[in-house]
Amino acid sequence: MNVELKTKKIKVKRCWYNPPVDSLINVKTAEASYLLGFLWADGYLRPSYKSETSGMIGLEIITKDFLDIENILLDVSNLWKINKNLSMTKTIGKDGVNRKPQAIVHLCNSLTYLYLKEMNYKNKKILSCDKILNTIPVELQHYWWRGFFDGDGCIYFNHKQRTYQATISGHYEQNWDCYDKLLTDLEINHSLRRVVGKRGNYSQMRICSKSGCLKLMSYLYQGQEMGLKRKYIKFKTLYDYSINKDRILKDNGT
Repeated sequence: MNVELKTKKIKVKRCWYNPPVDSLINVKTAEASYLLGFLWADGYLRPSYKSETSGMIGLEIITKDFLDIENILLDVSNLWKINKNLSMTKTIGKDGVNRKPQAIVHLCNSLTYLYLKEMNYKNKKILSCDKILNTIPVELQHYWWRGFFDGDGCIYFNHKQRTYQATISGHYEQNWDCYDKLLTDLEINHSLRRVVGKRGNYSQMRICSKSGCLKLMSYLYQGQEMGLKRKYIKFKTLYDYSINKDRILKDNGT
């Protein structure tokens, strides 16, 4: 998809007034698709203090996870700025709890900022992701969902208790239409719950079956290897357990 953005009326600092990151606008690689999904989960858009027509794309991520996706970021663009001082120190959240070391990454590029704003990234907590998905070739869309799951998803299982869950959490008013359609198309049983709690409100899409978790894994992790290693290992552990169990049952004739 070719996108042309008008720039005549944009007045921004020279360091922000660069050509747009074309790989994020005309998506042709797995890396770009993955990063757009990850930014939908954990990224943010921040306008300039002088003008709403200029701004930056930011990402705060646990340092250990950042090391897993650093090459993806740099493959998409070499304009990312990394706050190395904060990336190796612990930060304290609003609730006073010590956080793990964070990497602070940002991209000061107003044209890319405006494009992502047009694609609903500014209000992604309540708007649908259908606009951005429609710009990504179908054969690359599973990388977008992998990035999204790496950002907001969680895989949990306990074989003894026969508990298997793959969940994605978001804002209480999160629009889940696209994810609901994806899981329906994959024939995965799922449910949506909206929770009002003392620590805050949220919504969550849940898969509560081993077969559903494995179907999701097969979809997300087809193709190139990239993304957060810890989440892939969780899925792979569940897959290996299932294969071994099925082999044992077959050998025993059950």
